[in-house]
Amino acid sequence: MKNVELVIFDMDGLMFDTESMYLNFAPDVCESLGFPVTREILMKTIGTNHQWAQEILKAEGYENFPFAELWKILDKKYDEYYNENGVPIKNGLLELLEHLKGKSMKMAVATSSRRVKAEYLLKISGVDKYFDSIMCGDEIINGKPDPEIFLKTADVFGVKYENCVVLEDSINGIKAAKSANMIPVMIPDMIEPTEEISGMIYKKADNLEEIIKILI
Repeated sequence: MKNVELVIFDMDGLMFDTESMYLNFAPDVCESLGFPVTREILMKTIGTNHQWAQEILKAEGYENFPFAELWKILDKKYDEYYNENGVPIKNGLLELLEHLKGKSMKMAVATSSRRVKAEYLLKISGVDKYFDSIMCGDEIINGKPDPEIFLKTADVFGVKYENCVVLEDSINGIKAAKSANMIPVMIPDMIEPTEEISGMIYKKADNLEEIIKILI
């Protein structure tokens, strides 16, 4: 890990415990819209952007699913939760960010979320100050598992792809990092790594603070 020049963070499910909120809220919202989408199908959309998530739902038979309406309702529910409880920060995030800052390590966010949501969460959680760049799902064409978002993030800094560590919680994210020829490290959230994914990751950690030892 001596040649690492950039650490790229996913956001939802990695830094913030927001994917569990999605799976708690979305099934009922889908039902209210007249589309009984199961939790299992919704889990397939974790880690990718809205465009690709919509394609996943279409492939599952929800051709006319009102995706824009779903996110309008979910965003309102999220805002209500954040206003009352704050952003749920994952264990070890602040410790890791402070450690990397002390090492003068370049840090970036590469999230499938829209920029307006990403900037909002990063700001109200107080961690926006740690990151040198943010790349979001509405700024790319192909969502994870395509490597586009990671490649564009590395290009911002002009660093070699093989010198980038990617911290991810999702299967789609790990596949994207591996395709980008980067160093994938997984901190599972909702989904444990499959046998296929286990063969792709450099290391697996139980929480973000454990990443400090991995990067030494």
